[in-house]
Amino acid sequence: MMKRRPISNPLRRGKRNPFQQGSTSPDLDKATQVHQDPLGALAQLCIQAQLDIPKETLGKALAYLLRMLEENKKLNLSGIRDLPTALTLHLIDSLWIHRVVSTPPERILDIGSGNGFPGAIAACLWPKAKCILVERTQKKARAIETCLKDTGITNASILAEDAAALPAHHQELKADMDLILTRATGTIAAMNRLAAPLLHPGGSLFHWKSEKVAPKERKEGLICAKKLRLKPRDDFIYSLPDRKRRLLHFMKED
Repeated sequence: MMKRRPISNPLRRGKRNPFQQGSTSPDLDKATQVHQDPLGALAQLCIQAQLDIPKETLGKALAYLLRMLEENKKLNLSGIRDLPTALTLHLIDSLWIHRVVSTPPERILDIGSGNGFPGAIAACLWPKAKCILVERTQKKARAIETCLKDTGITNASILAEDAAALPAHHQELKADMDLILTRATGTIAAMNRLAAPLLHPGGSLFHWKSEKVAPKERKEGLICAKKLRLKPRDDFIYSLPDRKRRLLHFMKED
């Protein structure tokens, strides 16, 4: 009869019991610190990323994140449910747009907003701009609207509609936007097609992507961009604590 190998006891061979009083886990300590002082943790992440953003702006952006996480308990707005992870993957990731936009925009559009990122954060970064968040799912749109209202982000509004229908249903938006944002949505080509009719000449479109973009997706995106008079600009690669990300930039030609 085959003998079973005994299960290793983590308390032997000098290993500490992680539940023993006085023992600490670095990850647990970090999570506790984030929950105790989320604004301090956010400010520290910005310092590490060399993002120079006023504390008042960070406070409003954080308030939106916290409200969204509360709403996320009732409706699936995001698969990220813990504050430390959301602080990085939603908030810091969105705040990076501040580094690459040199001139404050006046009209901003977030296509496929989902949970309000990055549109709500863009509204915090540029409080004088008018920001429209487009989300076709009615329940999500209502949840975003509630979060915006509860956190006092008055320069942002929600449009519960398919972005493909905007040029036909909202003529006032055609060729009107300084800045269009798209994060965690469709392919480069698909988003280019949605954004191009809404950008005015000289306006910018930014795609949030992983550091490595599939060659086929990039090629198709560039072919589509040429047809739409969207000129590709330099990519911007930045670091989050556990990964690198890429912002793809296109500018509408005259």
